[in-house]
Amino acid sequence: DLQNSAFRDHWGYEKNIPKEIREEILNKHNLFFIHRSKDKSILGYIWIKQTQKSTSKINMLGIDPDYTGMGLGKYLLYYALKHQIANGQEKVILDVDSKNLKARKLYENFGFKQYLSLTWWEKKLD
Repeated sequence: DLQNSAFRDHWGYEKNIPKEIREEILNKHNLFFIHRSKDKSILGYIWIKQTQKSTSKINMLGIDPDYTGMGLGKYLLYYALKHQIANGQEKVILDVDSKNLKARKLYENFGFKQYLSLTWWEKKLD
């Protein structure tokens, strides 16, 4: 349920069901780093997928809303990038909601640079 609570207020949010999340976790191309509390509750996670021989994509970095601002995102991102370097990856890409200023600042502080901007259109169907 962390994935749903972490992204509920973001553009494009669609509720994830446990079966879908379980399938992604079991996919051999996906890598997850999870931060747990002392009582084993999941406080945050980062999900990375190798997309090419030397490139990986951060699909999601989610933190429990009750624990944002404590450096958990920085901690998870640091160890995920360290792991990617150790495994021969040369580049990591990601996409981020342009209105998510906290996430943008985190990625910029880690040296990520914006190289493309997209505008999404939406129409609600009656």
